[in-house]
Amino acid sequence: PALDSIAEIKVQTSNFQAEYGRSSGATIVAVTKSGSRNFRGSAAFFRRDEKFNANSWERNLQCATGQTQSCDKPPYDFNNTTYTLGGPVLLPGGFNARRDKLFFFWSQDLLPKTDPNVLERNTMPTDRERVGDFSQTFDTQGRLIFIRDPLASGACDVRNGGPACFPGNVVPANRINSIGQQILNLLPVPNAVDPTGGRQYNHTFQNVFEKPRTEQVLRVDYNIKQGTLFYSRLQFGHEVVQRGLSASLGSSGNGGWPQFHTSRENNTVGLVNT
Repeated sequence: PALDSIAEIKVQTSNFQAEYGRSSGATIVAVTKSGSRNFRGSAAFFRRDEKFNANSWERNLQCATGQTQSCDKPPYDFNNTTYTLGGPVLLPGGFNARRDKLFFFWSQDLLPKTDPNVLERNTMPTDRERVGDFSQTFDTQGRLIFIRDPLASGACDVRNGGPACFPGNVVPANRINSIGQQILNLLPVPNAVDPTGGRQYNHTFQNVFEKPRTEQVLRVDYNIKQGTLFYSRLQFGHEVVQRGLSASLGSSGNGGWPQFHTSRENNTVGLVNT
């Protein structure tokens, strides 16, 4: 539950009573607030934005060499609004006129949030490679990568070549499957140059994940008579673990596939009557 809805926290590390079960680890008990004789409330707002953050060292290094993509600060937004309100329940006819019978407490925590993932670096097909021209396709050590002709006989070593390699390392246009060409074009085009000259990547991309969350707590306390107290607590919320382009179910995302938009969301509802 939201911090402002908690009245008491107990942390028990050992020697539990039977009501806390059989677990050997620590037990944390959170007691939510209840309303009182007087109306009381609170409100708070917390803001964080990339404008207040420094850019990463890696980004500054790349962009200082002339790279134009992914030079801005990673997008980050964190706006937390929370408020509470509690007091007596006053009904017509004089019920609870002494403010000692029925009380309510309401808390809401709103957290719209966007998180940047790490800056992904990938190697994407170049304009030449998209049309079958691999004459300028080199590995990270500057060696030409030879392309084998599957219809030719003989050997074609990826490093040293051979008679079964495509002449000039170019695939003829009539050998390129049109459907495969369209699938290939789904990949983004190169937008960066490795400043080290090592050809370790030619494309940068950064995921931005939406992670909004809401948390609500409603509690009602009824002092029925001396020694008999009833309370009911409803707690419900909605949390987006990750939503956005390439928001995989893991923590890192599929940075090389920015076409994929996915979302993982959790809804929670809890009701306690005592």
